[in-house]
Amino acid sequence: MKRRITSALLIVAMLVLMLPTAAFASFSDINGHWAQAKIENWSEKGIIQGAGGQFRPNSPITRGEMAVILDRIMKYQVKAANTFYDLDQSWYTEAILKANAAGIILGSNNYVRPKDNITREEAVVILGRALGLNEITATKELKFKDASQISDWAVGYVNALTEKGFVKGDLNGNFNPKANITRAEVVTILDNSIKELYTKAGEYSDKVIEGNVIINTPSVTLRNMKINGDLIIAEGVGEGEVTLDNIEISGNAIVKGGGEQSVYFNSVTVGGALVVNKTDGKLR
Repeated sequence: MKRRITSALLIVAMLVLMLPTAAFASFSDINGHWAQAKIENWSEKGIIQGAGGQFRPNSPITRGEMAVILDRIMKYQVKAANTFYDLDQSWYTEAILKANAAGIILGSNNYVRPKDNITREEAVVILGRALGLNEITATKELKFKDASQISDWAVGYVNALTEKGFVKGDLNGNFNPKANITRAEVVTILDNSIKELYTKAGEYSDKVIEGNVIINTPSVTLRNMKINGDLIIAEGVGEGEVTLDNIEISGNAIVKGGGEQSVYFNSVTVGGALVVNKTDGKLR
C-alpha cells in the first residue's frame, strides 16, 4: 500500500569527517574491457581508484578495499571502537570501523581479515546490507547450479540481489560463491544497483530514474521525480538538509542521515516502506 507523506520532518544526528574521493582517472588497462564504461563511470564519481595509471579490472579486491568503496558511497559518520585482533592502523582502518558501526562489515570471532581477498558471497552480503535490502530466505530456491555451495549466512542476500538483477552467475549457470570477486565485478554490481548518486549540493529535478538513488551530501533538493527503486538518504548528509518535493518512489525510502528538523518530505509517495535507521535512535 502506498503511503502519502506530506511535510514530514525526520531527524538524524551523525558527525565525523567523510573520506575524500578521487578525481576522474583514465586507466591504461581498461580499453576494450567488458566493464570499461562502468569503471569510467564510477571513477568519474570518485568512488573507485587505481594505482600507477592502472585499475587492474580482473584482479581480486580485498575486504579493506571494499570497506573504503562503501564509505565513499555512503560517507558513514560513526566509527566503532577497534576490537579486532587483526585490524592495524592503515589506510582502510577508519572505513572498516565505520562499516562495522553501521552493521555492514561484522567480522567473526574478533577478526575482520582486512587484507584478505573478498569472495563473491561475502561481497554480496556486504553490499546487500549497505543498500538496506531485505534478505530473501531459502524458501525461494536459487537457480544457480552450484546453489548448494552458497553459505547459509549468504543465501538471503544472494537471493535478494539476484532477484533484483544486481548479480548474475557465469555462462555455465554457476554463482561461484567461494571465488574471489574481481574489481570489475564489484564495479558492475555497483552500476547495476545504484543508478544515481548525488554527491554535490544543489537542486535536481524532472527526471525518471530506473533504479536506486543515494544522496550522500547535505543541501540537496529533489523535485518532480519518479524513482523506480529505493531512495537512500545516506549517513553522509550528516546534520544537513535534504528536501524531497513531489517525488514518487516505487520502492523503499531509507533515511540514515539528516539533522534535527532538516529532512523534508513534501508530497512524497512511497510504494514500499519508510525506514528510518539512525545510529542515535532518535525519531521525530
